[in-house]
Amino acid sequence: MITLTKSGIQEAGLSDPRASAAVGQAIKQGKLPHPTTLRCADCGAIATNYDHHLGYAREHWLDVQPVCVRHNSARAWAPNMERSTSGFSAVLTRVPTWLLEELDRESTESNRSRNGQLIWILMQRYPEATAAHREEQGFRNRGPQLREEEAVYMCSVA
Repeated sequence: MITLTKSGIQEAGLSDPRASAAVGQAIKQGKLPHPTTLRCADCGAIATNYDHHLGYAREHWLDVQPVCVRHNSARAWAPNMERSTSGFSAVLTRVPTWLLEELDRESTESNRSRNGQLIWILMQRYPEATAAHREEQGFRNRGPQLREEEAVYMCSVA
């Protein structure tokens, strides 16, 4: 399960469906041309989408640039690559159910989260790397602490 706040959508690099809906509405009303009638702002190929190059804040919902499929993907990944200065990164892997059940059992017994248990296991397996990066090991086992006034969006990941 992924938890994001309204303000965390932009920080996480995810598109805001409200911004996309605003662009779709502007196209229907004739305020914006359909992207396929334009050229990509990066390479000049036929555009397929609009990119919210200034972000997803409400005041920038219609500040868009036409882009082709290739550059739409490249622009989506670029902020994630620049933002990787935190020392942490995410990896999506396929893990057998029986292994996740064992990991969850161990994490419950040791009073850790699943993520905390994985980090503990990796630290045990790679002690030299852990020692070399000891000052960078500040992590929270329980995830980000959210303020009560923040609306929380829950997305189920299969």
